[in-house]
Amino acid sequence: EKEKENKITQCTKCLISIASSEPLLFFHTISNSDEYQRITIKILIQLLKLYSTTLTNCLPELTETILRPLNPSNLSFRDELILDTTEAIRELVLRFPQVNQIK
Repeated sequence: EKEKENKITQCTKCLISIASSEPLLFFHTISNSDEYQRITIKILIQLLKLYSTTLTNCLPELTETILRPLNPSNLSFRDELILDTTEAIRELVLRFPQVNQIK
């Protein structure tokens, strides 16, 4: 079990490293997979916490990727990810308060 957690941590670090250096490519790639949305949202939360300044130029893509699980056409998917997505939105607003003020 400990070895499995270690591998997951290593994989997560690799994904965060890729995402921080090539965020647009990362967003485009992960947005095509419903199967891994939970881990995707978790990685986005970590990205926001660690690399928010590098994400400034991709705010539309970041926001779209975070909001994607809230699509009402798939209610079970939406219900499953609502807490993680809410946490990601919270981090987005904390890191980019100007997003909250757009009229």
